[in-house]
Amino acid sequence: MTLAAEATMKDRRKAPRSSVMIPALLDQFPVTVTDISLAGVGAGQFEMMVDGELGPARGQHASLRFIDQDDLEDCIQIEIVRVSRQRGSIGARYVSLTAEQERYLKTLVEQTA
Repeated sequence: MTLAAEATMKDRRKAPRSSVMIPALLDQFPVTVTDISLAGVGAGQFEMMVDGELGPARGQHASLRFIDQDDLEDCIQIEIVRVSRQRGSIGARYVSLTAEQERYLKTLVEQTA
């Protein structure tokens, strides 16, 4: 990615992101959430094919579930806004959040900031 493209991507972000390493499921795809904010997530380290199905695509809506997070019962609904098949990574924004999910994410972001 060029510096100009990286700067443009940073300018589009509505909220600062915190670096994390959280195992999760993106629909049925195991991923590692690598950065998180109150506006969205970045995730990587996933396989582009699972059981013969192609991985996530830009514009796709998906469910994100943090593994081992018993205090967050529901999946977070996201929209994929960036896919890098070479890097095996995605960027996504939240589609809608419950009050519980918003509190959970706010606490998580504050802990890692």
